[in-house]
Amino acid sequence: MFDLRRINKPMGGKIRRVGCFELDRGCPYSCTYCCNHFWHKFYNYKNYRNKSVEKFIEEVKFMKEKYNLEYVYLASETFLASPKERFDKFIELWKKEIGIPFWVQTRPETVDEYRISALKDVGVHSVGIGVESGSPEMRKVLNRVMTNDQIIKAFEILNKYNMKTGVNVIIGFPGETREQIFETIELVRQLNASNIMTHVFNPYKGTPLYDLCIEKGFIPENEIGGDYRQDYVLSNPNLTKDEVLGLQRTFALYVRLPKERWLEIKIAEKLDEEGNAQFEKLKQEYTEKFLS
Repeated sequence: MFDLRRINKPMGGKIRRVGCFELDRGCPYSCTYCCNHFWHKFYNYKNYRNKSVEKFIEEVKFMKEKYNLEYVYLASETFLASPKERFDKFIELWKKEIGIPFWVQTRPETVDEYRISALKDVGVHSVGIGVESGSPEMRKVLNRVMTNDQIIKAFEILNKYNMKTGVNVIIGFPGETREQIFETIELVRQLNASNIMTHVFNPYKGTPLYDLCIEKGFIPENEIGGDYRQDYVLSNPNLTKDEVLGLQRTFALYVRLPKERWLEIKIAEKLDEEGNAQFEKLKQEYTEKFLS
């Protein structure tokens, strides 16, 4: 797969000529909210496939020369899950044949100093990390068995090498409470990530959490999950739709601003005239302080 586009903010605030390439398909992990759990069962755990590193480099080199690429968006769901030999071959050939900045994503438990040092040496620009939840209890439900210490250590290594980092979180899981969402906020406050992406849980058919939502009566049978960026379809006994969406839009404010301002931020959670006005005010401040 190859995709050519011009992208600005996500790639460091600059408009660059970007190519998107696949290095592998699927994921070796099996989170209960993710389609890969379904594909693992459907393909008897053979859906995670790796492209030859040599073939991948050949494709990138061809397109780089044809389209004068300035940046690569590397489509690999868990890039650092590769065995060391495969990773080393990627580093060797990227440095020799490509030599332009690129973006990857991975999981906290795959991060170590050896690999991050090597990535820094060949010009990686940014690393996206899926944290999803800061609540150890909620991560058991998600089948994400990493610890908070592992997550913090991963970001310490990335920050040591001055990597730009993106942290992905999801809020509104089945039965999740406001207190558990604030566990996630408290964890992300410790990570010093460059960017924060806050998504909303939606139950997708074929995943264990979809079945759980039906079993618990959080959704009717045959419910179709909405857009994870803006929809919330659960009848969660602990959080209303407006509460989840209010926390989604203020999540980064809670992370970045000092705790003595949390009462101001709580007003901005409300999806009414007062809350919207407060949110716009804080959003402007956030933009000037952290995005300019």
